[in-house]
Amino acid sequence: MKLLKNKKFWAITLGVTLVGAGVVAVAASCSSSNVKSKLSSQLVKSKDEKSFYAVYDIENFDDLNENDKKALNEAEFNVAITSAENKTENATTKGHLLNKKIYVKLPREPKAKEQLTIINKGGLLKTASLVLPDNLNYQTENIGFETQPGSGSTTQPGSGSTTQPGSGSTTQPGSGSTTQPGSGSTTQPGSGSTTQPGSGSTTQPGSGSTTQPGSGSTTQPGSGSTTQPGSGSTTQPGSGSTTQPGSGSTTQPGSGSTTQPGSGSTTQPGSGSTTQPGSGSTTQPGSGSTTQPGSGSTTQPGSGSTTQPGSGSTTQPGSGSTTQPGSGSTTQPGSGSTTQPGSGSTTQPGSGSTTQPGSGSTTQPGSGSTTQPGSGSTTQPGSGSTTQPGSGSTTQPGSGSTTQPGSGSTTQPGSGSTTQPGSGSTTQPGSGSTTQPGSGSTTQPGSGSTTQPGSGSTTQPGSGSTTQPGSGSTTQPGSGSTTQPGR
Repeated sequence: MKLLKNKKFWAITLGVTLVGAGVVAVAASCSSSNVKSKLSSQLVKSKDEKSFYAVYDIENFDDLNENDKKALNEAEFNVAITSAENKTENATTKGHLLNKKIYVKLPREPKAKEQLTIINKGGLLKTASLVLPDNLNYQTENIGFETQPGSGSTTQPGSGSTTQPGSGSTTQPGSGSTTQPGSGSTTQPGSGSTTQPGSGSTTQPGSGSTTQPGSGSTTQPGSGSTTQPGSGSTTQPGSGSTTQPGSGSTTQPGSGSTTQPGSGSTTQPGSGSTTQPGSGSTTQPGSGSTTQPGSGSTTQPGSGSTTQPGSGSTTQPGSGSTTQPGSGSTTQPGSGSTTQPGSGSTTQPGSGSTTQPGSGSTTQPGSGSTTQPGSGSTTQPGSGSTTQPGSGSTTQPGSGSTTQPGSGSTTQPGSGSTTQPGSGSTTQPGSGSTTQPGSGSTTQPGSGSTTQPGSGSTTQPGSGSTTQPGSGSTTQPGSGSTTQPGR
Protein backbone atom coordinates (compact mmCIF):
# COMPACT_ATOMS: atom_id res chain seq x y z
CA MET A 1 0.00 0.00 0.00
CA LYS A 2 1.33 3.44 -0.95
CA LEU A 3 0.20 6.59 0.82
CA LEU A 4 0.26 9.90 -1.02
CA LYS A 5 -0.42 13.26 0.55
CA ASN A 6 -1.58 16.45 -1.17
CA LYS A 7 -3.15 19.70 -0.11
CA LYS A 8 -6.72 18.41 -0.08
CA PHE A 9 -6.86 14.89 1.37
CA TRP A 10 -5.09 11.54 1.86
CA ALA A 11 -5.33 9.24 -1.18
CA ILE A 12 -4.96 5.45 -1.05
CA THR A 13 -3.65 4.01 -4.32
CA LEU A 14 -5.11 0.48 -4.69
CA GLY A 15 -6.80 0.12 -8.10
CA VAL A 16 -10.01 2.20 -8.13
CA THR A 17 -10.16 5.94 -8.19
CA LEU A 18 -12.20 7.79 -5.56
CA VAL A 19 -13.51 11.16 -6.65
CA GLY A 20 -13.29 13.72 -3.88
CA ALA A 21 -16.58 15.63 -4.02
CA GLY A 22 -16.61 18.75 -1.97
CA VAL A 23 -20.19 18.73 -0.74
CA VAL A 24 -21.93 21.94 -1.68
CA ALA A 25 -25.36 20.74 -0.50
CA VAL A 26 -26.52 17.47 1.06
CA ALA A 27 -30.22 16.66 1.72
CA ALA A 28 -31.40 13.49 3.49
CA SER A 29 -34.94 12.31 4.20
CA CYS A 30 -36.16 10.84 7.49
CA SER A 31 -36.45 7.05 7.65
CA SER A 32 -38.06 4.66 10.15
CA SER A 33 -35.54 1.95 9.18
CA ASN A 34 -33.25 0.26 11.71
CA VAL A 35 -30.31 1.03 9.38
CA LYS A 36 -28.24 4.14 10.09
CA SER A 37 -26.74 5.27 6.76
CA LYS A 38 -24.89 8.26 5.33
CA LEU A 39 -24.09 9.10 1.71
CA SER A 40 -20.31 9.59 1.41
CA SER A 41 -18.87 12.75 -0.16
CA GLN A 42 -16.46 10.51 -2.15
CA LEU A 43 -17.40 8.98 -5.51
CA VAL A 44 -15.77 5.78 -6.78
CA LYS A 45 -14.36 5.25 -10.29
CA SER A 46 -13.45 1.82 -11.67
CA LYS A 47 -9.93 1.06 -12.89
CA ASP A 48 -11.07 1.02 -16.52
CA GLU A 49 -12.75 4.41 -15.93
CA LYS A 50 -16.02 3.06 -17.36
CA SER A 51 -18.10 2.68 -14.14
CA PHE A 52 -18.88 5.29 -11.47
CA TYR A 53 -20.35 4.67 -7.99
CA ALA A 54 -21.84 6.61 -5.09
CA VAL A 55 -21.10 5.11 -1.66
CA TYR A 56 -23.35 4.69 1.41
CA ASP A 57 -21.62 4.16 4.77
CA ILE A 58 -23.63 1.76 7.03
CA GLU A 59 -22.84 3.18 10.46
CA ASN A 60 -24.47 0.42 12.58
CA PHE A 61 -23.84 -2.60 10.34
CA ASP A 62 -22.55 -4.80 13.18
CA ASP A 63 -25.76 -4.22 15.22
CA LEU A 64 -28.16 -5.25 12.42
CA ASN A 65 -30.02 -8.60 12.38
CA GLU A 66 -29.66 -11.11 9.56
CA ASN A 67 -32.89 -10.00 7.84
CA ASP A 68 -31.69 -6.38 7.68
CA LYS A 69 -28.27 -7.44 6.37
CA LYS A 70 -29.96 -9.62 3.73
CA ALA A 71 -32.17 -6.69 2.72
CA LEU A 72 -29.07 -4.46 2.37
CA ASN A 73 -27.49 -7.05 0.08
CA GLU A 74 -30.60 -6.96 -2.14
CA ALA A 75 -31.21 -3.19 -2.03
CA GLU A 76 -32.28 -1.44 -5.24
CA PHE A 77 -31.98 2.28 -6.02
CA ASN A 78 -33.36 4.99 -8.28
CA VAL A 79 -30.45 7.29 -9.30
CA ALA A 80 -30.83 10.74 -10.88
CA ILE A 81 -28.12 13.09 -12.25
CA THR A 82 -29.34 16.66 -12.82
CA SER A 83 -27.17 18.95 -15.00
CA ALA A 84 -26.53 22.66 -14.53
CA GLU A 85 -29.09 23.18 -17.32
CA ASN A 86 -31.64 21.33 -15.11
CA LYS A 87 -31.76 18.25 -17.35
CA THR A 88 -32.10 14.94 -15.46
CA GLU A 89 -30.94 11.42 -16.34
CA ASN A 90 -32.47 8.50 -14.34
CA ALA A 91 -31.46 4.89 -13.80
CA THR A 92 -32.49 1.95 -11.60
CA THR A 93 -29.68 -0.21 -10.24
CA LYS A 94 -28.91 -2.85 -7.61
CA GLY A 95 -26.48 -1.92 -4.86
CA HIS A 96 -23.33 -3.88 -3.96
CA LEU A 97 -22.69 -4.56 -0.26
CA LEU A 98 -18.97 -4.61 0.56
CA ASN A 99 -17.08 -3.90 3.78
CA LYS A 100 -20.08 -2.31 5.54
CA LYS A 101 -20.67 -0.02 2.56
CA ILE A 102 -23.12 -0.08 -0.34
CA TYR A 103 -21.86 0.94 -3.78
CA VAL A 104 -24.54 2.39 -6.08
CA LYS A 105 -23.67 2.46 -9.79
CA LEU A 106 -24.33 5.80 -11.56
CA PRO A 107 -25.82 5.97 -15.10
CA ARG A 108 -22.76 7.94 -16.34
CA GLU A 109 -19.75 9.92 -15.19
CA PRO A 110 -20.99 12.91 -13.18
CA LYS A 111 -19.63 16.38 -13.93
CA ALA A 112 -18.77 19.34 -11.77
CA LYS A 113 -21.71 21.41 -10.54
CA GLU A 114 -24.19 18.59 -11.35
CA GLN A 115 -26.56 17.33 -8.62
CA LEU A 116 -26.68 13.64 -7.70
CA THR A 117 -29.90 12.24 -6.03
CA ILE A 118 -30.20 8.63 -4.76
CA ILE A 119 -33.46 7.02 -3.52
CA ASN A 120 -33.55 3.52 -1.97
CA LYS A 121 -36.70 1.76 -3.31
CA GLY A 122 -37.34 -0.16 -0.07
CA GLY A 123 -36.86 2.84 2.23
CA LEU A 124 -34.15 0.96 4.12
CA LEU A 125 -31.58 3.72 3.43
CA LYS A 126 -32.08 7.47 3.57
CA THR A 127 -32.79 9.40 0.39
CA ALA A 128 -29.80 11.71 -0.17
CA SER A 129 -28.40 14.20 -2.70
CA LEU A 130 -25.16 16.15 -3.21
CA VAL A 131 -23.72 18.74 -5.65
CA LEU A 132 -20.31 17.98 -7.16
CA PRO A 133 -17.55 20.67 -6.91
CA ASP A 134 -15.17 21.84 -9.63
CA ASN A 135 -12.02 20.24 -8.16
CA LEU A 136 -12.64 16.48 -8.43
CA ASN A 137 -9.68 14.54 -7.04
CA TYR A 138 -9.33 10.78 -7.34
CA GLN A 139 -8.24 8.06 -5.02
CA THR A 140 -7.84 4.49 -6.22
CA GLU A 141 -9.08 1.46 -4.27
CA ASN A 142 -9.30 -2.22 -5.24
CA ILE A 143 -13.07 -2.81 -4.90
CA GLY A 144 -13.14 -6.26 -6.51
CA PHE A 145 -16.60 -6.54 -8.11
CA GLU A 146 -15.29 -9.73 -9.68
CA THR A 147 -16.91 -11.11 -12.84
CA GLN A 148 -16.52 -14.86 -13.66
CA PRO A 149 -15.66 -15.56 -17.31
CA GLY A 150 -18.28 -17.55 -19.27
CA SER A 151 -21.08 -17.56 -16.67
CA GLY A 152 -20.88 -13.81 -16.10
CA SER A 153 -21.54 -14.46 -12.39
CA THR A 154 -20.30 -11.82 -9.95
CA THR A 155 -18.77 -12.68 -6.54
CA GLN A 156 -18.71 -10.15 -3.68
CA PRO A 157 -15.45 -10.07 -1.75
CA GLY A 158 -15.82 -10.46 2.01
CA SER A 159 -19.24 -12.12 1.99
CA GLY A 160 -18.29 -14.35 -0.98
CA SER A 161 -21.88 -14.12 -2.29
CA THR A 162 -22.26 -14.87 -6.03
CA THR A 163 -24.79 -13.10 -8.32
CA GLN A 164 -25.98 -14.76 -11.57
CA PRO A 165 -26.44 -12.53 -14.60
CA GLY A 166 -29.93 -12.55 -16.16
CA SER A 167 -31.81 -13.98 -13.16
CA GLY A 168 -29.85 -11.81 -10.71
CA SER A 169 -30.08 -14.63 -8.12
CA THR A 170 -27.46 -14.49 -5.34
CA THR A 171 -25.85 -17.59 -3.72
CA GLN A 172 -24.31 -17.43 -0.24
CA PRO A 173 -21.11 -19.43 0.36
CA GLY A 174 -21.22 -22.00 3.19
CA SER A 175 -25.01 -22.39 3.39
CA GLY A 176 -25.38 -22.42 -0.40
CA SER A 177 -28.71 -20.59 -0.03
CA THR A 178 -29.86 -18.72 -3.15
CA THR A 179 -31.79 -15.41 -3.06
CA GLN A 180 -33.99 -14.28 -5.96
CA PRO A 181 -33.98 -10.57 -6.82
CA GLY A 182 -37.37 -8.78 -6.77
CA SER A 183 -39.23 -11.33 -4.60
CA GLY A 184 -36.23 -11.73 -2.28
CA SER A 185 -37.17 -15.40 -1.77
CA THR A 186 -34.33 -17.63 -0.48
CA THR A 187 -33.88 -21.32 -1.48
CA GLN A 188 -31.98 -23.75 0.79
CA PRO A 189 -29.76 -26.36 -0.90
CA GLY A 190 -30.52 -30.03 -0.09
CA SER A 191 -34.12 -29.56 1.13
CA GLY A 192 -34.91 -27.09 -1.66
CA SER A 193 -37.20 -25.21 0.76
CA THR A 194 -37.89 -21.57 -0.22
CA THR A 195 -38.34 -18.75 2.34
CA GLN A 196 -40.23 -15.54 1.44
CA PRO A 197 -38.87 -12.26 2.86
CA GLY A 198 -41.22 -10.22 5.07
CA SER A 199 -43.70 -13.04 5.87
CA GLY A 200 -40.89 -15.57 6.44
CA SER A 201 -43.15 -18.32 5.02
CA THR A 202 -41.28 -21.47 3.87
CA THR A 203 -42.35 -23.63 0.87
CA GLN A 204 -41.29 -27.32 0.64
CA PRO A 205 -40.37 -28.69 -2.81
CA GLY A 206 -42.37 -31.71 -4.05
CA SER A 207 -45.41 -31.29 -1.76
CA GLY A 208 -45.43 -27.51 -2.26
CA SER A 209 -46.66 -27.14 1.34
CA THR A 210 -46.02 -23.69 2.88
CA THR A 211 -45.19 -23.15 6.59
CA GLN A 212 -45.85 -19.78 8.29
CA PRO A 213 -43.30 -18.58 10.86
CA GLY A 214 -44.60 -17.93 14.39
CA SER A 215 -47.85 -19.93 14.11
CA GLY A 216 -46.11 -22.82 12.29
CA SER A 217 -49.32 -23.40 10.29
CA THR A 218 -48.80 -25.39 7.04
CA THR A 219 -50.81 -24.78 3.82
CA GLN A 220 -51.18 -27.55 1.19
CA PRO A 221 -51.06 -26.53 -2.50
CA GLY A 222 -54.11 -27.40 -4.64
CA SER A 223 -56.61 -27.88 -1.79
CA GLY A 224 -55.27 -24.82 0.06
CA SER A 225 -56.01 -26.61 3.36
CA THR A 226 -54.09 -25.24 6.39
CA THR A 227 -52.84 -27.45 9.28
CA GLN A 228 -52.16 -25.95 12.73
CA PRO A 229 -49.15 -27.27 14.67
CA GLY A 230 -49.89 -28.81 18.10
CA SER A 231 -53.62 -29.41 17.60
CA GLY A 232 -53.10 -30.71 14.05
CA SER A 233 -56.48 -29.20 13.07
CA THR A 234 -56.91 -28.61 9.31
CA THR A 235 -58.89 -25.66 7.83
CA GLN A 236 -60.34 -25.84 4.29
CA PRO A 237 -60.21 -22.67 2.16
CA GLY A 238 -63.54 -21.29 0.88
CA SER A 239 -65.81 -23.11 3.36
CA GLY A 240 -63.43 -22.39 6.28
CA SER A 241 -64.41 -25.76 7.81
CA THR A 242 -61.91 -27.12 10.39
CA THR A 243 -61.17 -30.87 10.84
CA GLN A 244 -59.77 -32.19 14.15
CA PRO A 245 -57.15 -34.96 13.98
CA GLY A 246 -57.99 -38.23 15.80
CA SER A 247 -61.78 -37.75 16.00
CA GLY A 248 -61.94 -36.39 12.43
CA SER A 249 -64.80 -34.10 13.51
CA THR A 250 -65.35 -31.10 11.20
CA THR A 251 -66.47 -27.64 12.46
CA GLN A 252 -68.22 -25.17 10.13
CA PRO A 253 -67.34 -21.45 10.49
CA GLY A 254 -70.22 -19.07 11.31
CA SER A 255 -72.69 -21.70 12.57
CA GLY A 256 -69.96 -23.56 14.54
CA SER A 257 -71.78 -26.85 13.83
CA THR A 258 -69.57 -29.97 14.22
CA THR A 259 -69.91 -33.10 12.00
CA GLN A 260 -68.69 -36.51 13.25
CA PRO A 261 -66.97 -38.77 10.69
CA GLY A 262 -68.55 -42.22 10.14
CA SER A 263 -72.01 -41.42 11.56
CA GLY A 264 -72.10 -38.01 9.85
CA SER A 265 -74.08 -36.65 12.83
CA THR A 266 -73.95 -32.83 13.18
CA THR A 267 -73.91 -31.03 16.57
CA GLN A 268 -75.06 -27.38 16.87
CA PRO A 269 -73.10 -25.10 19.26
CA GLY A 270 -75.07 -23.50 22.11
CA SER A 271 -78.10 -25.84 22.00
CA GLY A 272 -75.89 -28.93 21.57
CA SER A 273 -78.63 -30.53 19.42
CA THR A 274 -77.38 -33.38 17.15
CA THR A 275 -78.80 -34.08 13.64
CA GLN A 276 -78.48 -37.57 12.08
CA PRO A 277 -77.70 -37.71 8.33
CA GLY A 278 -80.24 -39.53 6.12
CA SER A 279 -83.18 -39.45 8.56
CA GLY A 280 -82.47 -35.82 9.51
CA SER A 281 -83.68 -36.59 13.06
CA THR A 282 -82.45 -34.10 15.72
CA THR A 283 -81.56 -35.12 19.32
CA GLN A 284 -81.63 -32.55 22.16
CA PRO A 285 -78.86 -32.79 24.80
CA GLY A 286 -80.02 -33.33 28.41
CA SER A 287 -83.56 -34.55 27.64
CA GLY A 288 -82.31 -36.75 24.77
CA SER A 289 -85.61 -36.11 22.93
CA THR A 290 -85.44 -36.78 19.15
CA THR A 291 -87.37 -34.70 16.55
CA GLN A 292 -88.19 -36.15 13.10
CA PRO A 293 -87.89 -33.77 10.10
CA GLY A 294 -91.07 -33.25 8.03
CA SER A 295 -93.59 -34.53 10.61
CA GLY A 296 -91.82 -32.68 13.45
CA SER A 297 -92.78 -35.54 15.82
CA THR A 298 -90.64 -35.71 19.01
CA THR A 299 -89.65 -39.02 20.71
CA GLN A 300 -88.69 -39.10 24.42
CA PRO A 301 -85.81 -41.39 25.42
CA GLY A 302 -86.64 -44.11 28.01
CA SER A 303 -90.45 -44.05 27.61
CA GLY A 304 -90.17 -43.85 23.81
CA SER A 305 -93.36 -41.75 23.76
CA THR A 306 -93.82 -39.68 20.56
CA THR A 307 -95.43 -36.18 20.53
CA GLN A 308 -96.99 -34.76 17.33
CA PRO A 309 -96.47 -31.03 16.64
CA GLY A 310 -99.65 -28.91 16.31
CA SER A 311 -102.09 -31.35 18.02
CA GLY A 312 -99.56 -32.14 20.77
CA SER A 313 -100.93 -35.73 20.93
CA THR A 314 -98.54 -38.26 22.53
CA THR A 315 -98.26 -41.93 21.39
CA GLN A 316 -96.91 -44.62 23.76
CA PRO A 317 -94.64 -47.27 22.23
CA GLY A 318 -95.80 -50.92 22.62
CA SER A 319 -99.50 -50.22 23.37
CA GLY A 320 -99.65 -47.50 20.69
CA SER A 321 -102.15 -45.58 22.87
CA THR A 322 -102.44 -41.86 22.01
CA THR A 323 -103.04 -39.12 24.66
CA GLN A 324 -104.56 -35.74 23.69
CA PRO A 325 -103.15 -32.62 25.41
CA GLY A 326 -105.68 -30.53 27.40
CA SER A 327 -108.42 -33.20 27.79
CA GLY A 328 -105.85 -35.92 28.54
CA SER A 329 -108.10 -38.48 26.79
CA THR A 330 -106.28 -41.67 25.66
CA THR A 331 -107.18 -43.61 22.46
CA GLN A 332 -106.29 -47.32 22.09
CA PRO A 333 -105.04 -48.45 18.66
CA GLY A 334 -107.09 -51.26 17.00
CA SER A 335 -110.32 -50.86 19.03
CA GLY A 336 -110.13 -47.05 18.86
CA SER A 337 -111.66 -46.86 22.37
CA THR A 338 -111.05 -43.54 24.17
CA THR A 339 -110.49 -43.26 27.97
CA GLN A 340 -111.17 -39.98 29.83
CA PRO A 341 -108.74 -39.02 32.61
CA GLY A 342 -110.31 -38.55 36.10
CA SER A 343 -113.57 -40.49 35.50
CA GLY A 344 -111.75 -43.25 33.61
CA SER A 345 -114.85 -43.70 31.39
CA THR A 346 -114.15 -45.45 28.05
CA THR A 347 -115.97 -44.60 24.79
CA GLN A 348 -116.21 -47.16 21.95
CA PRO A 349 -115.82 -45.82 18.39
CA GLY A 350 -118.82 -46.50 16.03
CA SER A 351 -121.51 -47.22 18.70
CA GLY A 352 -120.28 -44.35 20.90
CA SER A 353 -121.19 -46.41 24.02
CA THR A 354 -119.42 -45.29 27.21
CA THR A 355 -118.28 -47.71 29.97
CA GLN A 356 -117.77 -46.50 33.57
CA PRO A 357 -114.81 -47.91 35.46
CA GLY A 358 -115.70 -49.78 38.75
CA SER A 359 -119.42 -50.46 38.07
CA GLY A 360 -118.71 -51.38 34.45
CA SER A 361 -122.09 -49.88 33.46
CA THR A 362 -122.37 -48.97 29.75
CA THR A 363 -124.33 -45.93 28.47
CA GLN A 364 -125.67 -45.81 24.89
CA PRO A 365 -125.44 -42.48 23.06
CA GLY A 366 -128.82 -41.05 21.84
CA SER A 367 -131.20 -43.09 24.11
CA GLY A 368 -128.92 -42.63 27.12
CA SER A 369 -129.91 -46.15 28.36
CA THR A 370 -127.46 -47.70 30.83
CA THR A 371 -126.67 -51.46 30.97
CA GLN A 372 -125.33 -53.07 34.17
CA PRO A 373 -122.64 -55.69 33.77
CA GLY A 374 -123.52 -59.15 35.27
CA SER A 375 -127.35 -58.78 35.45
CA GLY A 376 -127.45 -57.11 32.04
CA SER A 377 -130.40 -54.97 33.26
CA THR A 378 -130.95 -51.78 31.25
CA THR A 379 -132.12 -48.47 32.81
CA GLN A 380 -133.87 -45.80 30.69
CA PRO A 381 -133.00 -42.18 31.40
CA GLY A 382 -135.99 -39.92 32.40
CA SER A 383 -138.47 -42.69 33.49
CA GLY A 384 -135.73 -44.64 35.27
CA SER A 385 -137.48 -47.93 34.29
CA THR A 386 -135.25 -51.03 34.38
CA THR A 387 -135.55 -53.95 31.90
CA GLN A 388 -134.26 -57.43 32.83
CA PRO A 389 -132.51 -59.37 30.09
CA GLY A 390 -134.07 -62.81 29.29
CA SER A 391 -137.61 -62.23 30.78
CA GLY A 392 -137.72 -58.70 29.38
CA SER A 393 -139.72 -57.60 32.50
CA THR A 394 -139.64 -53.86 33.18
CA THR A 395 -139.56 -52.36 36.70
CA GLN A 396 -140.80 -48.79 37.32
CA PRO A 397 -138.84 -46.68 39.80
CA GLY A 398 -140.90 -45.34 42.78
CA SER A 399 -143.84 -47.86 42.66
CA GLY A 400 -141.51 -50.77 41.93
CA SER A 401 -144.24 -52.38 39.74
CA THR A 402 -142.98 -54.93 37.21
CA THR A 403 -144.48 -55.37 33.72
CA GLN A 404 -144.11 -58.69 31.85
CA PRO A 405 -143.39 -58.46 28.12
CA GLY A 406 -145.98 -60.29 25.90
CA SER A 407 -148.94 -60.47 28.41
CA GLY A 408 -148.30 -56.93 29.62
CA SER A 409 -149.37 -57.99 33.18
CA THR A 410 -148.12 -55.72 35.94
CA THR A 411 -147.06 -57.00 39.40
CA GLN A 412 -147.11 -54.67 42.42
CA PRO A 413 -144.26 -54.98 44.88
CA GLY A 414 -145.35 -55.78 48.51
CA SER A 415 -148.87 -57.26 47.78
CA GLY A 416 -147.61 -59.13 44.75
CA SER A 417 -151.01 -58.53 43.02
CA THR A 418 -150.94 -58.81 39.25
CA THR A 419 -152.99 -56.59 36.91
CA GLN A 420 -153.92 -57.79 33.41
CA PRO A 421 -153.73 -55.24 30.63
CA GLY A 422 -157.08 -54.74 28.72
CA SER A 423 -159.54 -56.18 31.38
CA GLY A 424 -157.67 -54.50 34.21
CA SER A 425 -158.46 -57.54 36.47
CA THR A 426 -156.18 -57.93 39.46
CA THR A 427 -155.03 -61.32 40.81
CA GLN A 428 -153.92 -61.68 44.44
CA PRO A 429 -150.95 -63.89 45.10
CA GLY A 430 -151.64 -66.84 47.51
CA SER A 431 -155.51 -66.99 47.22
CA GLY A 432 -155.38 -66.42 43.47
CA SER A 433 -158.65 -64.41 43.70
CA THR A 434 -159.24 -62.06 40.80
CA THR A 435 -160.86 -58.63 41.16
CA GLN A 436 -162.60 -56.96 38.20
CA PRO A 437 -162.08 -53.27 37.77
CA GLY A 438 -165.36 -51.19 37.76
CA SER A 439 -167.69 -53.76 39.56
CA GLY A 440 -165.01 -54.72 42.04
CA SER A 441 -166.31 -58.36 42.01
CA THR A 442 -163.83 -60.95 43.17
CA THR A 443 -163.56 -64.46 41.66
CA GLN A 444 -162.07 -67.31 43.68
CA PRO A 445 -159.83 -69.69 41.83
CA GLY A 446 -160.96 -73.39 41.95
CA SER A 447 -164.71 -72.84 42.92
CA GLY A 448 -165.00 -69.91 40.50
CA SER A 449 -167.45 -68.20 42.98
CA THR A 450 -167.74 -64.46 42.54
CA THR A 451 -168.15 -62.04 45.46
CA GLN A 452 -169.71 -58.61 44.90
CA PRO A 453 -168.20 -55.73 46.77
CA GLY A 454 -170.65 -53.82 49.09
CA SER A 455 -173.39 -56.59 49.52
CA GLY A 456 -170.79 -59.30 49.87
CA SER A 457 -173.10 -61.74 47.99
CA THR A 458 -171.40 -64.71 46.42
CA THR A 459 -172.44 -66.24 43.08
CA GLN A 460 -171.59 -69.85 42.31
CA PRO A 461 -170.50 -70.63 38.81
CA GLY A 462 -172.62 -73.27 36.98
CA SER A 463 -175.92 -72.99 39.14
CA GLY A 464 -175.68 -69.21 39.29
CA SER A 465 -177.09 -69.30 42.92
CA THR A 466 -176.30 -66.29 45.03
CA THR A 467 -175.53 -66.48 48.75
CA GLN A 468 -176.06 -63.44 50.96
CA PRO A 469 -173.49 -62.82 53.63
CA GLY A 470 -174.90 -62.63 57.23
CA SER A 471 -178.24 -64.58 56.70
CA GLY A 472 -176.57 -67.14 54.48
CA SER A 473 -179.79 -67.34 52.35
CA THR A 474 -179.28 -68.62 48.84
CA THR A 475 -181.27 -67.36 45.85
CA GLN A 476 -181.69 -69.55 42.79
CA PRO A 477 -181.49 -67.91 39.44
CA GLY A 478 -184.55 -68.43 37.17
CA SER A 479 -187.25 -69.29 39.96
CA GLY A 480 -185.91 -66.62 42.31
CA SER A 481 -186.61 -68.97 45.29
CA THR A 482 -184.61 -68.25 48.39
CA THR A 483 -183.44 -70.96 50.76
CA GLN A 484 -182.70 -70.07 54.39
CA PRO A 485 -179.91 -71.92 56.00
CA GLY A 486 -181.09 -74.19 58.92
CA ARG A 487 -184.66 -74.72 57.60
